[in-house]
Amino acid sequence: GFYGPSGGITVLPVGETVLTDTLFIDGQFGPVLTGQGGKYASWIRWKGAPNADGTLKPVIVIRNCTCAEVCNFRILFDTPCSDAIVISNIKNVKPGTPITSRCRIHDILMDAGTNGNKWMNDGVRIDSSYFGGPDQNNEYHKIYDCDIANFSLAGVGIYSSQAHRVKVSECQFSQSGSPLGT
Repeated sequence: GFYGPSGGITVLPVGETVLTDTLFIDGQFGPVLTGQGGKYASWIRWKGAPNADGTLKPVIVIRNCTCAEVCNFRILFDTPCSDAIVISNIKNVKPGTPITSRCRIHDILMDAGTNGNKWMNDGVRIDSSYFGGPDQNNEYHKIYDCDIANFSLAGVGIYSSQAHRVKVSECQFSQSGSPLGT
């Protein structure tokens, strides 16, 4: 049977959408976050402040979603973030919560370079325990047709031991550098 809520479609309008805090997509089957209009006609401008302890926040987080799709926009940066997109697990989920599996990230331009700075560690970070969740599932993701520039660690970083059969294809990675803060 099917358990948990079904995801809807969220469409970013043509032009700029400003984010000052992390956008969480949690516990859904099939949620979609997409830009409107032609390729890259919509963009998110990240203006998030660090947490109270000084740690940086991610821009978009997908947690415990099956078949989430994030596509067709740009992410531009006015302030540093930890990572542009994180695919992770939630700690202590209720029975029937979707597993983190089969997400698609595509047709996204992430450019974190500002005056020579590298303002993100990873473009896409697959890390089951990023928020203290279990290191399980987080598999079968597809990342394709993305342009990821000015990251400090990896264009796509896989930090989960159970991240089976993740496919990264037809992406461009450029201008990586030293980790944030060094």
